[in-house]
Amino acid sequence: MFSRSAYGLRSKHLLLLALLSVSLQSFSARVRDVLEQLQPYRGLVKHYRSSFTADRHDALDADTPFMAKYAIDGAIVPVG
Repeated sequence: MFSRSAYGLRSKHLLLLALLSVSLQSFSARVRDVLEQLQPYRGLVKHYRSSFTADRHDALDADTPFMAKYAIDGAIVPVG
């Protein structure tokens, strides 16, 4: 009796994992599609014309990093 109950529970657990996986895959695809269609965005340290495209899934490039410090008024001031 116990083994059948455990089997039933395990089957339900595996089915739930499968359903969650499908939902997450669908969700991930929708998020990717939305990211690829975002309008330009003015961030704190950079203006992003197109952060993500179908060919590029990284909003940062080699020119993005820079050294900075905070001014007395809280503004970010590039250093160097």
